[in-house]
Formats: sequence, structure tokens, C-alpha cells
Amino acid sequence: MGCSEFFTVHWDQIVQRVFSTGEAERTEYEVELPTGKQIHEARCVPEFDADGSVKTVLIVARHITALKQAEAALRKSEAQLRAIFENAPIAIGLASVETHQFVQWNAAHHDQFGYTDAEIVTKRIEDVTHPDDVGEDLQHVQRLLAGEISRFQMEKRYIRKDGEIIWCNLTAALIRDSEGYPLYLMGMSTNITERKRSESERKQTERNLLIVQEQLFITQERLQHLLSSIPAIVYSATPGESPTLTFISTNITLSLGYESQECLEPEFCLNVIHPDDIPAFRAGRAELFRQGYAACEYRFRHKDGSYRWLYDQIKLVRDETGTPLELIGSWVDISDRKAAEEQIFRTNQQLALTNAELARATRLKDEFLANMSHELRTPLNSILGLSEVMQEEVFGSLTPKQRQFLATIQDSGNHLLELINDILDLAKIEAGMLEIQRAETSIYDLCEASLALIRQQAHQKCVPFL
Repeated sequence: MGCSEFFTVHWDQIVQRVFSTGEAERTEYEVELPTGKQIHEARCVPEFDADGSVKTVLIVARHITALKQAEAALRKSEAQLRAIFENAPIAIGLASVETHQFVQWNAAHHDQFGYTDAEIVTKRIEDVTHPDDVGEDLQHVQRLLAGEISRFQMEKRYIRKDGEIIWCNLTAALIRDSEGYPLYLMGMSTNITERKRSESERKQTERNLLIVQEQLFITQERLQHLLSSIPAIVYSATPGESPTLTFISTNITLSLGYESQECLEPEFCLNVIHPDDIPAFRAGRAELFRQGYAACEYRFRHKDGSYRWLYDQIKLVRDETGTPLELIGSWVDISDRKAAEEQIFRTNQQLALTNAELARATRLKDEFLANMSHELRTPLNSILGLSEVMQEEVFGSLTPKQRQFLATIQDSGNHLLELINDILDLAKIEAGMLEIQRAETSIYDLCEASLALIRQQAHQKCVPFL
């Protein structure tokens, strides 16, 4: 029959035990056949006679090779599933459908939540879930139990034993029996805290970047408005001896007629600076490289062909090693100032000529007054001298009327002499050489002297005196 020697030796023992005990026995044995090894199951069942003793033993055998192979495969599959469950890198837990209390878990579950076996068995799903996520989680569970969905996935927050809140990606489903009855809630969760933190940081970075971009845009708009509004033309250039502009504010179009792009051509500056001012331009550049800053004035050709005066202020930008990187400067149109300076220069020249003429006229006037006083004093002194002699009656006696006339001549001559002295005093006043002497004056005598001067003219015009 192909039975093994071991089974043949013990076969009688099995039968004898059945006879002696009266109890059925089961045994398995292997049979070697040309087609391969087979496994059989034999059941030894006692048959009793009327007095209750074992009369015969009925042996029933059946072929169970396929069954044993299925059992072995099942055990292997269960072992593999157990190994996968225990060694899975993600946290896996089974919970009661009714109470949501944990009933089984793997090592990753321990590591993720920090609870011991004795602690986790007392916890429900709700106990380790963040309060803000419990509602959504339970809604999904209810849909699972209602058969609306077969599984669900969500990102939720858990609370570890130490109180740390972690983000996990949860995938949940129902474990059912062969009849489809739900036995357990199974959840598989992956810790995504770092990813969520990175996402939060990335979103915050994006928000910050957006804010910076908005601020940069606003700053650029402000700068553009400022550069367009200020009268100065702002520029940057390469630091060579013949610089090439790398940037220029758009208000150059309004000031000098050029478009910004035209000004960025090589040798643009040297081509539009007045040839006579090129030495001054190069001297300014030499000073710039010596001191780090410079200022100069030169004529700049407008696009319409006319020349405008510009005041150029420049700063040299260097790196930490001192190597020149860039020139930053500004042009201010000073044509009006230059025209005003030219007008002031011409006016000053005219004033100088006028002052010279005035000085000459003053000198001639002084000479005239000096000559006039000399020419007037000589005959006046003669008149005054003769009138005094006649009043002394050297040439004969005088009538009262003659005395009166001689007195008038004497007074008028003296008054004329005082006028001459006053004219000379006026010249002294202009020269700043007059000394003022204060003294008491008789108003009556002053009036009498004034009347004596005009009495003869009044008599001729028949103007009576009171």
C-alpha cells in the first residue's frame, strides 16, 4: 500500500488501544505513490457487541492532501500577514466597531503614539484624535458602517502620549467576517508632520514672498515715480574711463529729448558732451577714482542740437576688495543758472563802467566846485571889502539911504559867501569829511537876514512886507 514503516509498526498499537479503551482514534499518515506523496486521514471507530465490549474496529480512511496543503498555505499566509502587520513601517491599529476602542496594533503604532500595550488598550479613537478633527473622522466612520463607502482617506491630527500634536495621513476601512458582518475598524496612518510643517513653511514663505513682491512692486513704482518727478536725471554706468550707461531715469526724455534706450549705447556720453568740455569731463573722472566721488559742469547736446549746461555728481561703488563695480550719478540742468550767472557778469561789467563814469563825474564836480568857489570868492571879497570901506566913509560922508544900501550889499555878499561855503560843505559831506558843530541860533536874526536877501526882489514886484 506504500505505507511507511513507522505507520505499519504503530498501526497495531492504535487498533489495540481502540479495542482496549473503546474510544475512537484519528491519525494521519503519508503514502508514497509513483505520482508523489499523499496524506491520508484514518479514523478507527470501535463497534460494540451486545454486552458492550468492542467486537470489531472500523477503519475509515480519506485522502486529505489538498486539505493539508490548503491549511499549510493558510498558516503561511497568516504568518506572512502577521509579519507584515507587526513590521509594517506605518502605524496600523484595529478598533472595535461598537466602542472604537483599540484591540490590536503594531510596533509602528507604539512608536507613533507613545503608548504602552497596557495604556493603548484603554484608549478609543476619539481619545487620540485632535478635538477639531473628531467630527469629520466619525462622519467617515458612519458612512463606512452604512455601506456608502468602502474606505476613506483624510489628513488629521493625533495627540501623542506626551501631548505633542502630529499630522497623519489616515486610510481606514472595515474588517468583515465571511458573511460581511463588520468586525473591526482598521486604520493605517503615516506621520506627515514634517511634510505639513514644510508645507506650512512653504506657504508662509510664499505669503512672505508675495508680500515682498508686492512691497517690491510698490517700491519700484514709488522709485519710478520719484525718478520721473525729480528734476535730476539719475543714472548708473560702467566704471571705465569711457563709461557706458547701464541705467538712466525716464525723465531724460523730458529734459534732453533722448529715449532711455538711446542713452545705453556705447560712447553715448562722449558723443554728446561739448568738445570744449571733454577735458573737464575727464578731469572729473580722474578725481572720482582718487576720492570716490566728484562733481563737474559741462555742456550736453540736446537731441534738438542745442546745448544745455549739466551739473554732474558722481559716486564710485566698490566691492569689499576695493574693485570698482559701478558709477552712480545724477545730472541737473543748470542752463538757467548759467544764463543768470552770465547776465550777472554782464551786469557787473556794466555797473563797473557806470561806477567809473560816476567817479569821473564826481571828480569833475569836485574840481568844478573848487574852481567855482575860487572864482566866486575873489570878486565877492572885493565887493565886501569896498562896501566896508564905503561904510567907514573913507570916500566921503554917506546919507542914511546910502548906508542902508551898503548894509544890504554887505549882508547879501556875506550870505553869498555862506552859500559858497555851503556848496563846499556839500562836497565834504559826499566825501565824508564834514564835521558838524552845534550852536544856538537866533531865529529873529535868521529871519531878518533872509528878508534882507529878498527885500529888493519883493520891492521890484511890489510885494509888501508885513
